[in-house]
Amino acid sequence: MPLNKEIVLSTLKNKFVFISSIALLAFIIFGVFTTYSLVQLNMEVEKLFNLSELRTRAIFQAHDSISNMESELIKLIIADDKESIRSSSVASIRATAFLDESLQQLELQIPDNSNVAALSKNLSLIKPHRMNIIGLARSNQDLKALNIVNEISPITDVISKNLDKIILSDRRNLNGLFKEYKRSEIKILILFVSIITLSLLLLVFVNISLQKAKTALSKLNHELEKKVRSRTEALETSYNEIELTLDKLQQTQGKLIESEKMASLGGLVSGMAHELNTPIGVCITSGSYLFDSTTLFEKKYSEGNLDETDCEALINSNKDSMKLIISNLNKCSHLIQYFKKISVQHSSDKPELLMMKKCVEETVMNTRTQFKEIKSRASIHCPKDLQVLHVKSALHEIIMNLVMNSLQHGNDKGAHREIEINIDISQSEGMIKLIYCDSGKGIGTENMDKIFEPFFTTKRCEGQNGLGLTIVYNLIMHSLKGHIKCRSNQDRKAIFELEFPDNL
Repeated sequence: MPLNKEIVLSTLKNKFVFISSIALLAFIIFGVFTTYSLVQLNMEVEKLFNLSELRTRAIFQAHDSISNMESELIKLIIADDKESIRSSSVASIRATAFLDESLQQLELQIPDNSNVAALSKNLSLIKPHRMNIIGLARSNQDLKALNIVNEISPITDVISKNLDKIILSDRRNLNGLFKEYKRSEIKILILFVSIITLSLLLLVFVNISLQKAKTALSKLNHELEKKVRSRTEALETSYNEIELTLDKLQQTQGKLIESEKMASLGGLVSGMAHELNTPIGVCITSGSYLFDSTTLFEKKYSEGNLDETDCEALINSNKDSMKLIISNLNKCSHLIQYFKKISVQHSSDKPELLMMKKCVEETVMNTRTQFKEIKSRASIHCPKDLQVLHVKSALHEIIMNLVMNSLQHGNDKGAHREIEINIDISQSEGMIKLIYCDSGKGIGTENMDKIFEPFFTTKRCEGQNGLGLTIVYNLIMHSLKGHIKCRSNQDRKAIFELEFPDNL
């Protein structure tokens, strides 16, 4: 049948949605990453800006402190009264302290900076001169104090210049940082736009591919429909031919089965006729002899020529003839009983609960007792508590015929080896498995396929009828609803494997 177009298109759409979702997720992740990067950079800039602002405040405070210190020192020199001198001295000391504090803040914020180090050095040069100026001003030595002020004026100028350099350096750093921030922002935005563009191109490509796939799928579906129609027509033709062939085969099979049935029936009838012909022939011969001897006796009696010897001869011959007749009639009766076992299959008997080991042991012992002249021993391995629901007579017949087969066929003529019989019985998943083997001479490979056929025996000259294993086969297959097979091991010993349900 053609491809299901809707299913395939749905699969392609699902793939498209999946790819689009992945692209959207990538956009979201990249957007979050970009935002996080910008926020981090902004925080860094803000932090540096705050530090720069603190440094700028410290620098301006230092500028103011230097200016205040210079002005207060001048006021100190030109002051006339003690109160003005004291006030200017305190103000100059405070300005110097503010300058010292500002420089300490700069050292903390800008460590290992040459300009800050120069500021500290110059401040250390100013402090002794400041104290000299205060002392000279208090002793009214204004000219000397003014000279000292003129001496420290270049130092204060250097301090101011160093402060200006620090401000310029800090501004350059801030400008560089702002430029770097702008460049990073532009790079991230360019990258973001590039990814969005590539993603859109990818989505467009996927969409175009989807449309092409739809077109190709429609074309393929159309071609497949043509092929399917062609194949369907060919299959219909082949199906019709197969139906005709099957009808012919069924007819031929029926004929073969019928032919096989007739052949089996012919073989069975032929075997029965052969087995019954000999004892019946002996009975007829003995009966004829009995009739002839009785006729002769009657003739002598009518002629009056009988004597005691004739009577004794008649009695002895009649006894021998009757023995032969009875013996051969018993053989016929036994054969008929075997035939009944093959056909009836114990259908009239009811299943009963049996202890498997006990049943097998009794049958083996009774059968061995019937053949005391043959040395044998038996080994039976079976769980003591194994119970089965079966027809006892059927199990008895199976074990008895297997044991009889071992004892009657285990040795060649004239041999007296001890026959060892081994029976292993187990139960698994409602099935009984029985493995039977003996230490006899085994079964030849040329006879392995014939042993279950009626009347097949290798010892017909010794009076065997070849029905024992046939009875076993029929009982296992039909009465016990199981199966049986025979195989040879490495020592060419025959092994019978029986398997049947534990409950009929």
